[in-house]
Amino acid sequence: MKTIEKILCKFIGWNHDILNECGEASHSQLKKLSGALMLMLMMWGVIGYTFANNFLNIHNLFGKLAMAVGFAFIVWVIERIIILTVGKPKLMMSIRVILAILMAIFGSVLVDQCIFRNDIMEAMEQKTRERIDHEVESRTAVLNEELVRLEAERDRLITECDSVLSEISKTPVIVNKMPNVRKIPVTLADGTTEIRTEVEYSTSVKENPLWPKYRNDSTMLAECNTQIDAFSIRRLNLVDDVNEEFRTKPSGFLTEFIATINVISQSLWSIALYMVLFLILMSIETFVVSIKAADTKCDYEIIVERQLAGRIRAMDERERATMLS
Repeated sequence: MKTIEKILCKFIGWNHDILNECGEASHSQLKKLSGALMLMLMMWGVIGYTFANNFLNIHNLFGKLAMAVGFAFIVWVIERIIILTVGKPKLMMSIRVILAILMAIFGSVLVDQCIFRNDIMEAMEQKTRERIDHEVESRTAVLNEELVRLEAERDRLITECDSVLSEISKTPVIVNKMPNVRKIPVTLADGTTEIRTEVEYSTSVKENPLWPKYRNDSTMLAECNTQIDAFSIRRLNLVDDVNEEFRTKPSGFLTEFIATINVISQSLWSIALYMVLFLILMSIETFVVSIKAADTKCDYEIIVERQLAGRIRAMDERERATMLS
């Protein structure tokens, strides 16, 4: 039994040597504080596990247990601060009550999300469908606007290509004749030399200078058709793509919180159930504060307060003696 008491003293932060000098009231207080703290740790361990499983998408068992231990550890530290505080600090207790209300709201919402899971999923599904319809409508308008622009651009390019090709068909190539003058000396019968001039023509064939423009416009037209086909395919697959995009994203805590509030507010019975859960969690949250704020003190707390008062008096006496000397 002594070993268990030592463990419980370590658990809540009490000094076991001081407890040995106390009566049954202090031993009962130890058990009450330990039981209340254990109950809170178990409750917040479950809440932490649920939070990790439902909202943080932690699929590893060790990750969920680590989150549960983390939640429980935070509560353990907070409650030990209250337990180890000497006297009845009203400000600290008031802050702890406010914190208990907030924690009870958070915990009751998590519990309600498990209880009303099917209703919440149905409400979230309806909300998701509304968001999908709105997104499909918005993206369809953007795609249609872009398709209209591309089709207008395609029509312009087709007209321009036809016009250029018509001009090219009139003169596919351009032939240029270049004269080449040669002077040839010729010896006449009388022995004199005469310079005769001969003109030869060389022909050069070049493509019509409109061909590069036609090829460039044809390339742009092909790219425009490719873009139109791509946008048309996107428009055909838009509903499936938006569905996949929205349904593959995990739902966040805030989304489910809003859905939970909507589900709870639809029925008086669900509101009553939420209030019951809230009051239960609120009561558990304030167990330690209620025990600490009780009018009657156990002899352990009286001994600790007297030790503190004695230390203060001894310090004051030493300080006065130092000043007199």
